[in-house]
Amino acid sequence: MCSVQHFLGQKSRVWEFLNPIETDIVDVTEVWGDPANIDSRQTIHQKIPVSEVPAWLERTANDKCLLHIAWATLYEKENSYDMTADVCAQVTQAFSLHKVQEHFTTCYSWSTCSALAEESKVRAYYHGRNPLLHLAWSRKEDCSTTSALCIAKARKIAILQELLSSEFAQRLAGHELLLPFLCALLLCQESDAVQVAISQRVREVEVRTGYHVWESRWERPASGDLNSLSAKMGGCDTKTAMLFQKLDTAQELVKFVEKEAEKVFKAGYCEEGAQKELKVHLDVLVQRVKTQRMEAEFIGARVKSQLTALFHLIAQSDISLSHSMAQDSKLLALAAHSDSSSMKSLAIVNMFFLPGTYVSSLFSIPLFDWDALPDAGSVYKLAHWRPILTTYMAVTVPLTAVTFGMWGMWLYVVRVQGRRRSEEASALLRKGREKSEVEVFLEKKMSVLES
Repeated sequence: MCSVQHFLGQKSRVWEFLNPIETDIVDVTEVWGDPANIDSRQTIHQKIPVSEVPAWLERTANDKCLLHIAWATLYEKENSYDMTADVCAQVTQAFSLHKVQEHFTTCYSWSTCSALAEESKVRAYYHGRNPLLHLAWSRKEDCSTTSALCIAKARKIAILQELLSSEFAQRLAGHELLLPFLCALLLCQESDAVQVAISQRVREVEVRTGYHVWESRWERPASGDLNSLSAKMGGCDTKTAMLFQKLDTAQELVKFVEKEAEKVFKAGYCEEGAQKELKVHLDVLVQRVKTQRMEAEFIGARVKSQLTALFHLIAQSDISLSHSMAQDSKLLALAAHSDSSSMKSLAIVNMFFLPGTYVSSLFSIPLFDWDALPDAGSVYKLAHWRPILTTYMAVTVPLTAVTFGMWGMWLYVVRVQGRRRSEEASALLRKGREKSEVEVFLEKKMSVLES
């Protein structure tokens, strides 16, 4: 019968399959000990040649081997892992992991238990966090060995191997839900590291912006301009969201372990001592996840506060820059006004002398023969020039007055037209504003009537 998991594995893929890399060795881990004695356990990490993988699978299929794992380092950029396709097929076949491996490409984060055919008597499990970790493991009903295949980044593998070497993990090696518990513990450790990194960055930005209520801050202020700090805080906000994702995944993984462990214990597949010890560790982990979540919420609030502070500081800086530009524009306008005033003064002076210049030019034409004077004394000459000057002034002064009068009338007309245009524009704006207010009122009235 085709299951939903099989359908999703074939039709609904969010990740592509990883590409195997040819390698000569395989990393493996073994935990040996007496299933009935949780105090005598030994963890062995070693590298074996590819040619010895079948012998290793046969040798560790022993009741004294409580746990054996084959590791493959994941290279995210190359979308590959360092295990040959032949070795991966051998391990998958020996550990009966075909069905649970179908979950690999169907989701971002998944923890599941898949019961295989009744005659196989194998319980298979899968936990994955694409594209960082993929863990599939199984336990046969007639055997006390847990078999696992883990594909993960090198740092995660190193942490899991260190956890498997710890005393509490060795004591729980006979429990088939140990591995998902260690994955949840791994998520908690990673969450602690992310929290410390975000908190340190936020403290530095708090010192830089001054938006905090702490009396003392020993950190140095964050370097860089406000825009770069805002980008860094945006990255911290994204990391905070990732932190919540890790904690939610750890919480769901703990629930999964609790549910499956209860099933395994009721079916008689694990010892009561191991079950009780696992329950104690799960309670500790649940409380730790709750505490980490509260701390994550606090850090998230501080990140958003600094984002808001940086936004206001950037806006204030932009306003200050705009004010400075406005001041510069005002100075330019004053300089332009001064230049226009100077040009206006020159135009007025030229206009004052223009009528006289015009009359002088007019009187200088041959039609007016001013040099034809009789040969007489100076008194006669003065008497002769007086009517000429009187005529010049009589023509020039009224002409100058008429010129200035026409210029004044022209300025008056221009000002009146400008004032009229300004009043018309203001009236149009008021009319549009009143119209919009009326429309808003009518829309409100119609919405009330319709409701």
